[in-house]
Amino acid sequence: MVQKTSSFIISPVSKVSMSDYNDQCIRASQGHRMIWDDSYQNKAKIGDKFAFTHYNKKIDFHDIVGILPVDQRPPEWKETNRQVVVLGPQLCSIPWAKWIQMGGHKRPNGTTHLRYGLSTSTPFIELMNEVTEEVNQMNQLISTFERLTI
Repeated sequence: MVQKTSSFIISPVSKVSMSDYNDQCIRASQGHRMIWDDSYQNKAKIGDKFAFTHYNKKIDFHDIVGILPVDQRPPEWKETNRQVVVLGPQLCSIPWAKWIQMGGHKRPNGTTHLRYGLSTSTPFIELMNEVTEEVNQMNQLISTFERLTI
């Protein structure tokens, strides 16, 4: 359940980060969790939401399901002072126009904690709660199906 006190972290997928993003998509396709930098403040907590922004296209949302310390960063990553957020499966993707309509940032500079706007927007919180509920229901169906096929 998303609350007004939940933190939201956004990170643009840009020319600079595209290679790292593609690497993480490959990890996810191989059954591993995606990982990403926290913001420079290192304020992420398990249960916060994380979004990749694809400028003028879409926003992909994930739950933060784990936090790794700075010393567990992949050696090929550039920054050295940021903890690592471990992301759950993608919760949803919303079109860019909807993101902007809901007050989303047009051009975040790097991985950033949202300080205002979407993080306290009731329509945004309602949307995220609906998506979270749908994902939970889908996971329950999958679990039931797996039990029935064993």
